[in-house]
Amino acid sequence: MSKKTLTSVFVLIAIIQLIVPAWMIYSATTGMDKGMEIKLRTVPVDPNDAFRGKYISLRYEVETHSYRYIPSVKHNEINKYYVTLREDSSGFHVIDRVLSEKPEDTDIFFTVKERSYYKKVHGEVKIDMPCDKYYMTEFLAEKAEKSYRKAVKDKKNVYAVLRVYKGKITLQDVYVEDKKIADYAEVNYQINN
Repeated sequence: MSKKTLTSVFVLIAIIQLIVPAWMIYSATTGMDKGMEIKLRTVPVDPNDAFRGKYISLRYEVETHSYRYIPSVKHNEINKYYVTLREDSSGFHVIDRVLSEKPEDTDIFFTVKERSYYKKVHGEVKIDMPCDKYYMTEFLAEKAEKSYRKAVKDKKNVYAVLRVYKGKITLQDVYVEDKKIADYAEVNYQINN
């Protein structure tokens, strides 16, 4: 290969290495900018996770129910469903429909997977939410995790704020008693320890 060809290949590879991460960042942040804000209640999660890192493990109340899904003749992908939402009287969002095809009547939907260990019975499925980890700085993560678990155990108002945009869902923040988890943890961790 000539020096000119090698230089061209190098420049092309360098450009691709810049474009791929830029696209990943853009697609992850688009929902934060343009997405509709939703609130989902959270529930306790098993605290025994040997691999837990610098994040809070979340489980949503909507994951504790089974849902009738609307089947489709075209549905090819196993365990993939589209979820539409509606706001309840208390301002939280709940699952409205579970569809096997992308909904055409709304942009407020996201993709979920059926729990692999839960068998479809009479047209019902249980789902796993995609945003189940809230990452934080190393300094705050342990305090926040302990404060979060205690708040859920004490039946405080604990919820996550997410953004939904064109099939994607992004976790924005976690709240306890209407305070961001980082602020709540800073105060309550010191009081309880």
